[in-house]
Amino acid sequence: LKPALIVCGVLLILAVVLGVVLIKKKINPGNNADVSSEVYSEADSNHPLYEYYERASEEDVEAMIYLADAYYYGSEGVAVDYVVADGHRICLDWCTKILEIEPDNTQAMYIMANCYYWGMYGVEEDPELAFVWWHEGARRGHLDCIYNVAWCYEEGYGVQPDYDKAMEWNQI
Repeated sequence: LKPALIVCGVLLILAVVLGVVLIKKKINPGNNADVSSEVYSEADSNHPLYEYYERASEEDVEAMIYLADAYYYGSEGVAVDYVVADGHRICLDWCTKILEIEPDNTQAMYIMANCYYWGMYGVEEDPELAFVWWHEGARRGHLDCIYNVAWCYEEGYGVQPDYDKAMEWNQI
């Protein structure tokens, strides 16, 4: 029994690693330099969020979260045409950059999942990726992610329905 448990554990670890690699490839198929150049391409002194771009260029994660939120919600002076065209795609770029600096940043995971959940403004709906990012945030204690993971298991959104797992996550 013990060897079988060890083999199952190793296979589970390999599956998780492979899943993370595939997710990263799906989110950002290019290299990291591509994301950085796109993320900072809006940074001119006339941009309404210029101050935050400046701080973000120095790897200030709070400024990056602020920018991701602004593009997610289409707020803070981001022009409507930015949002209609690709606000959520830009938001995902910021979240990817944040996770490069702080791999355990649950707020970036939560925002990323929401972009995939809504599937608009330059991003296609992807229930599986929404679930994966909410689950990653939930495992690290993000309350909104925990709620959404429970809902996903209950409704079968991005994952097979599982009432028992839904109840487990609801109890957390």
